Formats: sequence, C-alpha cells, structure tokens
Amino acid sequence: MLPDVGIDPTFFFYLLRYLKPNFVAIARNKRATTAGLGHVTKRDLKNAHEEGVPPLPEQRAIAHILGTLDDKIELNRRMSETLEAMARALFKSWFVDL
Repeated sequence: MLPDVGIDPTFFFYLLRYLKPNFVAIARNKRATTAGLGHVTKRDLKNAHEEGVPPLPEQRAIAHILGTLDDKIELNRRMSETLEAMARALFKSWFVDL
C-alpha cells in the first residue's frame, strides 16, 4: 500500500494507465499555452479523477481482475505468435521445401 494514501499500488497503476490520455491532453494543452515543457501537476492529478477511489477491498478486487485479464491477453499474444510460427513452418514445408 502506498504510504498514508489508502490506495492499493496495483489499483493505482491501472488508474493511472486509464487516466493517461487525460494527462497527455493536459500536458499538450500546457505546452501549447506556455513556454514550458507541459507537465502534469499534483493539482492536475487531483482534478483528473473527481469521483475519488473505492474502498481498499474493492481496489484490490479490481486490480486482481485487471491483472488477470492482462495475464490472459499476454498469454493469448504468445500463443498467437507460436501458431503463426507453426503456420509459417508448415507453409514452408508444403510449398517451398517440396
């Protein structure tokens, strides 16, 4: 858990990932209106998610589900790569090596 905040770190990671397009837009707008680099401030973070965060048990449940989905997506990506490699090898053996 992050110190003195009451937020699960994995949930916070997914929250920031979800809010990333908002931060990019904020930074882009700041670059367009100021001479600086355009960065997201602490105030921007507070304003970006006005609804607040759910209680810790709910955060952990959400983070667990999202982590499981990420793991499944990665597994499917690797399986797809393996199947593509097998298909290439099969095609080569049928049509190139004959």
